[in-house]
Amino acid sequence: MFKLHLISELKEAFIALKGKTLTLPKPRKATHPLPSPQQKMLISDKKCFGCGACATVCPARAISLVENKKHRTVTITVANCIYCGLCIDACPEDALSLGAGDELSALTKDHLHHELKIKLARCEHCRTITGTQKSLHKVIKDIYAPRGVPTKELEWIHLCAACKREFHSLRLTRQMAK
Repeated sequence: MFKLHLISELKEAFIALKGKTLTLPKPRKATHPLPSPQQKMLISDKKCFGCGACATVCPARAISLVENKKHRTVTITVANCIYCGLCIDACPEDALSLGAGDELSALTKDHLHHELKIKLARCEHCRTITGTQKSLHKVIKDIYAPRGVPTKELEWIHLCAACKREFHSLRLTRQMAK
């Protein structure tokens, strides 16, 4: 242990003798202000489509996603939240925010969670889960509708990846047969 300490000090002395100065990296500034203790976590039911980006970046594991046969449930456990704001930065739809108020004024720990259920979308052919219905509607609204793509041409959008490959290969073979 003493040898490692001695070696590190000798290294620093050698660097100083060579005329190079040792500079430490500057800390990064936060992209959002630090929250005050009088704030509460808000989730917008209309904006959230259940992508799970917030649950992926949460260091305290205060946000979780659970799927059953019909719904994807986004649960925010406020008792575990450290108010770091990483989930707010990660959300592509700005569905999470810190608002005014104090949410920790609950009588029991059971009341300190928010739950949002979002319907799942299934493949029309094999019934596997393809995402959420909100995410499919968002893709149609934001990408295909502005370009004027008719809904007849989007019959493949409600299929899983394997069924889409089969659908497009059948379509190509029909076109080549004509």
